[in-house]
Amino acid sequence: MKQNLKITLLLELFLFMLQSLVFCQEKKEDVFINKSKVTVNSLHHLPTKPGPHIKKIKAMGNNTWLNIGQAKADPKWGTARGRGYSTKMAYSGNLEAAFFCGTGVHGARVTSVDKTSQHHMDDLWAYDVNNHEWVCLYPGANVKTLDLKLNEHGFEVTKEEESQPVAYLSHAYNQVTFIPDTNQYMILYRPNPWWTKNLPQREKWLERKKRGSNDFGKLNISTRHPIFYNVKEAKWERRFIKSQTEGKDIAPPGMGVLEYIPKMKKLVYIAQGSVVYFDPFKNEWFKPKIKRISYAYDSVGCYDSKRERIYIAKGTFFGYFDLKLEVWVKVKGKNQKEQFKSKPMTFDTASGVIIFFTGKTLIIYNPDSNKWTQGATHFPGKKRWARNPHTSFYSKKYNVHYFYAAQSANARWNSGAFWQVYRYKNKKDMHVNLK
Repeated sequence: MKQNLKITLLLELFLFMLQSLVFCQEKKEDVFINKSKVTVNSLHHLPTKPGPHIKKIKAMGNNTWLNIGQAKADPKWGTARGRGYSTKMAYSGNLEAAFFCGTGVHGARVTSVDKTSQHHMDDLWAYDVNNHEWVCLYPGANVKTLDLKLNEHGFEVTKEEESQPVAYLSHAYNQVTFIPDTNQYMILYRPNPWWTKNLPQREKWLERKKRGSNDFGKLNISTRHPIFYNVKEAKWERRFIKSQTEGKDIAPPGMGVLEYIPKMKKLVYIAQGSVVYFDPFKNEWFKPKIKRISYAYDSVGCYDSKRERIYIAKGTFFGYFDLKLEVWVKVKGKNQKEQFKSKPMTFDTASGVIIFFTGKTLIIYNPDSNKWTQGATHFPGKKRWARNPHTSFYSKKYNVHYFYAAQSANARWNSGAFWQVYRYKNKKDMHVNLK
């Protein structure tokens, strides 16, 4: 009897250990793993615990600014340089981090902290909100060691067939977004011509003939094939998208606004009044039959999740595309500006308003009252930097708008860069009308 009980207990212990081993193996496959030889860091440690600056952010009042200083540097790559015409940082609420890329100075180089390597400025960064820290995910193409080839689709890959996009954006504009359902950062591909001085070896595999600024040789430069950064594997991917039915080749124009719409589980890309959808699960572009509206390129915009609209601003145009009705609506609100430049524009989900930084002041648009009001003008930090943030994003969790006040002219100027945050309203004060 005792012998049978002993055998039973040993068997149960063995089964328990076997189940634990299987569980651990399953969990191991679930975690973030850097499987890349191209990228230098992963985001497996995110989200991090809130640092001391978060207490200050939580304590912010209505219509107030807070200077939280420059973020901690990446040990090897330092801090991300500012860059013009890159108004949007795509934010991931799950990671509590914002992604940052795009060209600053045309043809600029980035040097590692230890001065051992130089890279073309086609880098990719993540800003860790909780730890107030920069994470360099990809330092850019190494000016000395870059050696690639073109695959069957005309995409640049390493000798091991790993994707490595080069000079993959001019300025970022609003052509970036994050897809929480697939845990991927998406970039609408738009190659730039400013690589020739830094990366002359690229001529070899592109096989250019004219060697002019807009000659990319055998490189597939169609915007139909987007770029993704896979967070789980810390890898680049340029995805080949087949031509659409009936021989239609949908290739979205550049310098527009890209947004992921969770309810639709699709991406919407809008440029110069043209609207196209992208299904990341079926890998298909789709052009709806809508009446196009006309405005200039290099627009800015944001997704109004409360009303299911995408607001667009550029030049004399301000309006929105209604996602439910698939129609354009021009807006002329009270106190509306005559001209909108390519400056940061974000949607405040807590209050349901649009925040627009003009470069000199902050203005707020309330769709319910169809009225523009001016936000707080007491900017923190040095005025020169505070009044010229090129890039922004909104954190729903902390209900604040982040602005990166940094210059793109050169690395030395970037030494004075810092982060400033703005709160429109505390959630408990949503009923209060701010003048």
